[in-house]
Amino acid sequence: MEVIGQTSEGRPLKVLKISTGGAAKPAVWIDGGIHAREWIAPATVTYLLLQLVEFRHDHPWLIDDLDWYVLPVVNPDGYEYSHTTDRLWRKTRSAGDGQCVGVDANRNFDSHWLEVGASSDPCSSIYAGSRPFSEPETKAMTDFILSRRDEIKVYLTLHSYGQMWLVPWGYKADKPDDYYDMYVLAEQGVEALERVRNTDYLLGTADELIYTSSGDAKQVFF
Repeated sequence: MEVIGQTSEGRPLKVLKISTGGAAKPAVWIDGGIHAREWIAPATVTYLLLQLVEFRHDHPWLIDDLDWYVLPVVNPDGYEYSHTTDRLWRKTRSAGDGQCVGVDANRNFDSHWLEVGASSDPCSSIYAGSRPFSEPETKAMTDFILSRRDEIKVYLTLHSYGQMWLVPWGYKADKPDDYYDMYVLAEQGVEALERVRNTDYLLGTADELIYTSSGDAKQVFF
């Protein structure tokens, strides 16, 4: 476990690495809880940790062939606030302009920041912040991932809007050059979920399936 930074309220941002050691292996990053009210996301990430550690013998290839970096709660300040004060709180808890508090951390990344699907109004639930990476949570997470860019090959972030598997882009209708490769890989994940859970996940870009947005994590790490 490594503390990669602190939140505005001083809570540690804890990343866990699951690895058998030995030679360098490709790594997967998974996070949850960037939106405070989406409680099921950190719970699902925690369940994944249980599978990787306590039940590793049921699927040994997951840790024999891969390393895992896991940040269960990106936004612990907001997560706590959603438990104690406002169940539907979405943003961080950084000090605002004196009237409104917090930033939508998933609009605060330096990727087409504030272009579309984000707000410059501090009182908005999709407020993108005063600048990219104004939030210590997004800055610490980005610095950590980019420092291991040669190692981390897959980035996954969990939300709880619905049964969807979203791939880039999200800020425009156009698709990246390797969209087909990502789609085929994600399709395998969707099919696996259907086999195990009998669930039907939609697959596509955020622009296609929900809405257009910018400054979010899936684009900055693409």
